Amino acid sequence: MSPYFEQEPPGWLRKYRPNFPELYAITDHAEGPIAAERIFGPNMALRGSILAKGVRFNGDIGPNATEAEYPMGSETEFCQRAAEHISAAPWFAAKPRVQHLVRPFQMTKDYVGQRAYRHGRGTAMRQSIAQADQVAFYTSLKSRLFTALTGLAGSAQIGRFWWTYNWRRGFASWQEVSATKRLEDQEQ
Repeated sequence: MSPYFEQEPPGWLRKYRPNFPELYAITDHAEGPIAAERIFGPNMALRGSILAKGVRFNGDIGPNATEAEYPMGSETEFCQRAAEHISAAPWFAAKPRVQHLVRPFQMTKDYVGQRAYRHGRGTAMRQSIAQADQVAFYTSLKSRLFTALTGLAGSAQIGRFWWTYNWRRGFASWQEVSATKRLEDQEQ
């Protein structure tokens, strides 16, 4: 899958090229077996036999109409469970080529920040990491990164820092939600 930009992308967006897989579902692998965690995006297909065996998408992860800051990664999480529970063998088909339409609103700094945040939330959810010391670490890191970003405004490194800052915000956000839920469950 490759991007198809409706209009010429702004120059600053080139700083995010290493994050295009997460931003625009860009994939480029060799034909053949692939790790389940490397499957993502709108060009995923699956065999009906997987659904017939009871594997379903997790409604708590991925786009939905009720949560703007949803954790990303529904395809990845689904494929990981299918591989683990029913020994599904993920495969990458390199010959089918599609372009992912990138609209102007998807080339804004706000969009990039939100996408990084949701990707971080999804990663934390999929890994089920919710240890209190890590939450404190990321919360502290958040303020340190913001300070560093302010000083780097205009730098070529700002793209990488901005992505990392928002990704970690999302990761920590999911950890906090998960830790709170575990505490509530223990109290019941």
